[in-house]
Amino acid sequence: MDIIKKYNKKVNIKIGTIENNVNMKLRLLLNNSKHINDIYSDFDDDNKINLINDGYKYIDIYKEYKENGKIHVKNFDKLFYICNYLIDKDIDIVCDKIIKYVNNNDNNINIDESFKFLELFLTSICGDKLNILLTCILRKYKMDEIKK
Repeated sequence: MDIIKKYNKKVNIKIGTIENNVNMKLRLLLNNSKHINDIYSDFDDDNKINLINDGYKYIDIYKEYKENGKIHVKNFDKLFYICNYLIDKDIDIVCDKIIKYVNNNDNNINIDESFKFLELFLTSICGDKLNILLTCILRKYKMDEIKK
């Protein structure tokens, strides 16, 4: 049976860390996250399983993004982390928004913050975006800044 069809829209689960957890529609998670699909496909019964783990530390930011489409610039790194952890289908969209943010000369983003995003991309499932971001950084900053 298709795992997404198995759970109706009304089933909520608690997901997050002990300190930072939210209730989310399971179906929303199943529609977007390969990680959640893999977890739930291992269970044969209809019991909902709450997911409490340190890996879900930014789930509140993820929920806000998924339910309202809001991405706050100050949370780009956290949203990227949780999307990457969940193997979310929108990870490329988040990557593109980060690249656009770094590339925009109107933003007063410093080189350290740009390299922080580059480090995140190194650990991601969207490795093809790494070269795009690196090119943006090389174009945006002077070689002296990059060498530091």
